[in-house]
Amino acid sequence: MHPSGVGSMVSTGIKIWSVTLDAPVFGVYIEPHGSTITAVTESGSLYALSRDGKVLWREALTGPPVAFASSGDGSHVAVATKDRRLHMYESTGRRLWRMRLKSDIHDIALSTTGAIITVGTESGSAYLIDKTGKVDWSYRTNGPVKAARVCKKGTYIGVGSEDHTVTFLNSRGQQVWKYTTQGGIQLISMDANGDYILACAADRRVYLFNRNGALLWNPRNPEAATVADMSDNANTIVLSSGRELLMFGKEGGLLRRIPVDGYILSAAVSINGEYGALGSGDDAVYFFTVRGDLLWNFKTSGEVKGVSITQDGELVVAGSADKNVYMLDNAMFFKKIVGSVKKKILDMKTSGINTLEAEVLLHKSEQDLKRKEYLSCSHYTKSAEKIALRLMDKAKPEISMLAVVYSSFAPDRPNKVNAILMNTGSSVAKNIRLLTKGQVELAGDTEVDELRVNAFVEISFYLTPRASGTFPVKMEIHYKDFSGREHVSEGITHISADATPQKYQKSKPVMEIGNIPKLVNKVKKAKKRGAVPAQQATTCPKCGRPVQSSWAGCPYCLTKLR
Repeated sequence: MHPSGVGSMVSTGIKIWSVTLDAPVFGVYIEPHGSTITAVTESGSLYALSRDGKVLWREALTGPPVAFASSGDGSHVAVATKDRRLHMYESTGRRLWRMRLKSDIHDIALSTTGAIITVGTESGSAYLIDKTGKVDWSYRTNGPVKAARVCKKGTYIGVGSEDHTVTFLNSRGQQVWKYTTQGGIQLISMDANGDYILACAADRRVYLFNRNGALLWNPRNPEAATVADMSDNANTIVLSSGRELLMFGKEGGLLRRIPVDGYILSAAVSINGEYGALGSGDDAVYFFTVRGDLLWNFKTSGEVKGVSITQDGELVVAGSADKNVYMLDNAMFFKKIVGSVKKKILDMKTSGINTLEAEVLLHKSEQDLKRKEYLSCSHYTKSAEKIALRLMDKAKPEISMLAVVYSSFAPDRPNKVNAILMNTGSSVAKNIRLLTKGQVELAGDTEVDELRVNAFVEISFYLTPRASGTFPVKMEIHYKDFSGREHVSEGITHISADATPQKYQKSKPVMEIGNIPKLVNKVKKAKKRGAVPAQQATTCPKCGRPVQSSWAGCPYCLTKLR
């Protein structure tokens, strides 16, 4: 089961392009403004792609990757390979340096400008290396270092070891504080300034510390986290727990659970913390808001091991085991969704429903879309759609009819009936049909395609009594509403059929159905303004061919018309 998203807005993400690489994709990163994308494949190839999907350059590494990182500004990229080598490149494709360490590499991270790179190794050592390839210092633990992270600013480093310790160091390698947990540390994530550090342990506990080493919270989750990330201000923290992504705030407490259909393999949070994306073992990319609303998912043909988001959440890139890098466009997605809701509201408005409240919210969402404030845009769009759906559910058409005759009825003789049909309800009425029940036959103008709210039409039809004397006749008006639901307005009258029909000096009502006061009032006002109702074609009651109301008889079958 997927969580509910923006009203009915949960749908498929919009792909701009996909590029096939030489092997399954190990990791991806998109520069904050979306100008370039870097990707590394499991065969050991490093790629740079342009915003429009062109391969800018490709470099062969010395082995399959085990860790991949990019500087926050996208200027540098580092890859660790299985042969214990560390490779550093500029975004232009120029290799700055390559070095071989004495132990297997588990984790690497870069500061925003790429001036600092941290490395965690199997031997239990964490290293800080500058962008020239010089090792500034190393820090020794008593177990393999599975996590070594530097904050974007480059001022603090977090080291997580299998010896159950989390160590917080400054950029000179001096220990600020150390904390012993109940399990080996598998992951570390930090905010941009190093004010908060998240550590995920093998005992399924998650620890959040502040810069001074104070433990803020440490919940235990159903499964150990394999993926973790946080926004620059730590307001949004995400981590995996099997097939669920858990969302926390730095204040503590689980905010949201986002279940998906496969084990979570990758996750990323936008710099502003408003959006997140995750890659799953069910071959899909999922995009969600900080509120936990799933906006869309996109299916690839392989496990999604890497995702990355631009700083404003406009673009998402994903790397799949199907060898493809995908560029997905949130701006187009939101434009499509806003357009869809706008069309729905416009259709409702055209049908006569008062949609002012929904229109105001939709206008706000359109303004936010122009400003690229997608979180606020999705909120207003969702609210506008909810209101529109509520209005549509409450809105109902009502067909009212006032019918008159100019002569009395006679057995087996058609009598012309003039009628006004009006939609006195609150939404459009379609496929309007007249039916009768009783000892009478109905012919002539018995169908109207559509009547919008307060619209009326003048029609003529014929009623032919099949009995003499006085008897009841039931008339039904069948019609459909905006969504296709069937409605019926009905009324009962008594018809007296005498052998000798008489003409009336004035018209005489023969049937009243629905809201007659409203019908009479609206028609009077409309005619006073000079408004002319839609005219229905008059047909012969016997052969059904078109005739004029002034004709005494049908020229086709010779049936008397009056």
